[in-house]
Amino acid sequence: MLKLKQNFRYYSPFAIIDRGFGLAYISKSTFSLNTNITTYSVYVTFWEPETADFGPHFLLHQSEVTIYDDHTTTIQLTYGGLLNYTYNSNDAVFELNDQNGVRNDSWNISHLYNSYTVLSNNTFWAATLNMNKVTVYTKNLPSFLKKDTRYENPFINTTNPRLNETIPFGARDITINYSVEIALSNNNISIYQNNETEPILRQSISAKSQYCHVDNKTIRVDVFGSTFNQPDKDYFIVVNNNFVNDVQYNEAIKGINRNIWQFKTEGKESKYAATLIGFLRLNTNFSDFNKINNEREVFKTLEDQLSFTIPVERSRIKIIDHKIDKSKSESVGRAILRLQISSKSGSRNPKEIAHDLNELIENKWFTPISTYSHTGFLDETFGFQVQRDMNSEYVVWFRKFAKPAALFTILSAADIDALNLLHSKYANLKLFSAPISKRLEDLIF
Repeated sequence: MLKLKQNFRYYSPFAIIDRGFGLAYISKSTFSLNTNITTYSVYVTFWEPETADFGPHFLLHQSEVTIYDDHTTTIQLTYGGLLNYTYNSNDAVFELNDQNGVRNDSWNISHLYNSYTVLSNNTFWAATLNMNKVTVYTKNLPSFLKKDTRYENPFINTTNPRLNETIPFGARDITINYSVEIALSNNNISIYQNNETEPILRQSISAKSQYCHVDNKTIRVDVFGSTFNQPDKDYFIVVNNNFVNDVQYNEAIKGINRNIWQFKTEGKESKYAATLIGFLRLNTNFSDFNKINNEREVFKTLEDQLSFTIPVERSRIKIIDHKIDKSKSESVGRAILRLQISSKSGSRNPKEIAHDLNELIENKWFTPISTYSHTGFLDETFGFQVQRDMNSEYVVWFRKFAKPAALFTILSAADIDALNLLHSKYANLKLFSAPISKRLEDLIF
């Protein structure tokens, strides 16, 4: 327990955004010429662990107030204005003044239970006690700073998307406009998709990353195409305290709590695409990945985590098998996993899911891929590579070049090497770029 050497009165401790705490306190003095005029001085000081004491005391505000009763208190409101509170007998009188001291509103509360406050969204809250019955009283106060109080942050003017807006599917950036000039700081901004069980993290970006751009009072954050990838779904954004700083005072600015900056994506119909197969690669040896020595159980956990992070129905993804990569010296011993993504009527098609999965893995340090035990082993330099459908590609090519292909087929009866010209990519002509499989290529040779 910290023991204060000074005898503070009317004090209030507070946490500092970037660690530690401070203490704000009020001192008052009454001039003898008019005992109703009292000068209030507000000071702040900060705890210094090195000396186990408070440091210098800074004067923040000083004003003269006419006191009509010993039980009068004045509150400076976050969104501008002053709230005066006077207590007489069983009645409490509250008077709301604007920035210029002009009365805007007033109200009385009887049997106040010594409990009232103004919440961060500018809502007045009080509790009364009468005949052993507790009643809660609330009142929405106006913003004299012409701010949207729903952000619960007086530094924020506007955002894009706006609160409760419907945004385009796959939107690629978000912006915040502040009331002061800002600079990037240290903490994160994170985008979540609301889910029936728990919110799904879609993207989390540090202010120091290459995806954040500041222009005077506005910050723009780049968004991956895989972030807003679910049509007609609810999302919200969390901005951590100290994501940006006030340039003038070099002080951390308050963020936005969860479930405040909310919006949804527009609906979108997905075109049908067939089931596909692709490849994932681990960034470690398979033995390190399969520590429990139960291959199917490890793959099941990986499938579960992929289903949640993409997100996609659990029944639509399955790891078919794996092999050890021997293609390059730096990847020798790493496992390549073959993943199947099934088609489902009325849901996002496998091509769209494959694209998102590749982007999630390639940007794993900013997406939920890096936060789970098994998806964290996926190699971001490999991503998700779709297996080519050689049969379908060859049919398309053959329909376009049927006559030349027939001619080369006849010539191959005399010399099988004539077929090699069809996939030689000679002069970069599409005629000589026939998509043939490795197995067929081996048979020609």
